[in-house]
Amino acid sequence: SAVAHNFGVSSLTDIYFQVFSVANVVFAAVGVSLSILVVKTLNAEKWNNERRFLRIFMKKVIKYAFAAFAVMGVLGYPITSMLLPGLEKPEFYTALKLYYIMLPSLIFIVLAYTLNGVLQNKGKFFITAVLSVPFNIIIIGSMLLGVKNIYIFGAVTTIGWASQFLFLLPTYFKIVKDSGEEIKNTDKIFKNTNLAELMFIFVSNLVFQLLFMIDKACVSGNDGASSAIHYSSYLFTTVSGVFLAGMSAVFFPSLTKSINEKDDEKANSLIRYSLVFMSVIFTAYLMIVGFYHKNIISLLYERGSFTAEDTKIVSGYFLIYSFCIFGYITQELLFKIFYAKSRYKLTVISAAAVILINVICDFVFRDKPQLIAISTAVICCGFAASMFAVLSRMAKGLFDKKFCIGVIKILASSLVFPAFYILFKNYTCAGKLFFVIPVALSSVIYLGLLWFLGPLKVIKNKI
Repeated sequence: SAVAHNFGVSSLTDIYFQVFSVANVVFAAVGVSLSILVVKTLNAEKWNNERRFLRIFMKKVIKYAFAAFAVMGVLGYPITSMLLPGLEKPEFYTALKLYYIMLPSLIFIVLAYTLNGVLQNKGKFFITAVLSVPFNIIIIGSMLLGVKNIYIFGAVTTIGWASQFLFLLPTYFKIVKDSGEEIKNTDKIFKNTNLAELMFIFVSNLVFQLLFMIDKACVSGNDGASSAIHYSSYLFTTVSGVFLAGMSAVFFPSLTKSINEKDDEKANSLIRYSLVFMSVIFTAYLMIVGFYHKNIISLLYERGSFTAEDTKIVSGYFLIYSFCIFGYITQELLFKIFYAKSRYKLTVISAAAVILINVICDFVFRDKPQLIAISTAVICCGFAASMFAVLSRMAKGLFDKKFCIGVIKILASSLVFPAFYILFKNYTCAGKLFFVIPVALSSVIYLGLLWFLGPLKVIKNKI
């Protein structure tokens, strides 16, 4: 919202958001991959000295991070060209300079996400849930102080990423103890954290966010189109990511322990619970976005340089990209199931196929940004359907009758949202905040119905 107020929808925001995507998507994907790997390794072996194990692991992480930093530094020009192929020379050199200003964030993001995985495995969910708070305080604070120079803003963004790593360090040192013993199985650290496994997870974990980067690159020749896609897709991933990240933080360590103990029933129970929880949250989310997307964008963004016309454009993209939630759930939950079962080839092949299909569609629709967004949403839905089909064959009896009836009850309960939209339709223009009333009433009744019908009781009993 603060960025929208100061920079609006323009070629300058196109540049910032696409360069920002390198850190937010590629660097974060590396960090998340390391986080997944360290959790899996910690749960696969009983280490006689956890602190020393993590020290060895982190040294390896830092070595790879600096190697990646050097490679991306050398390849800055071609990478920027791929990110923003439609720019004129002056704008391109602005983008290239911004790329190098923000490149050091690679080190901080990778370290922060690796520590994040360690703390989640230790049950420190609150500190990891608020990981982005220091980053947001620094970014919003710089906007309130009047920062409008794109280079200064890029430097502030890098400082924001560094703050996340520093934010986690005290808790890490407090809870991870050094027993004083030597590690007897040092070789297993390197065996269980090999580069090939890391690359499989990295590629698989990049697919969803990479779709948005490709979409933005393909419309970079149209002023403002890239930033319009970013505002909509970033809002969607931020809101939905809160729930998915929280669920994943609790879900993955427990799942890996169940699989390592060969407790298939417990593993299936965890998967069913996670999917029911996600169904409750995102059925409501899609209903709210479907009926109130213009109201949401107007409330969050429409001020300063962000005009009513920008609201109309961005809200349309926001509605379309919200249907990508099925792909997001697949990457954040289903892929973690496949990681826990060491089915890396499946995730890599499906990820590569999705990216290839997206590139082809973006090339076909390169002069039609809205069709690019629609094709991405359709690809995500098809991707999710195929992965759920694979999961159902892999885990026999997972989607039993009780689970299917629960999903039907959730869908039936969600009909309260269109009912209240129709009831309040003539009053939604009464003010920017008025739409909150039918949303709040619908949500309360929706949760009440879910409690009465049973799905919410199932979730409560598992907490």
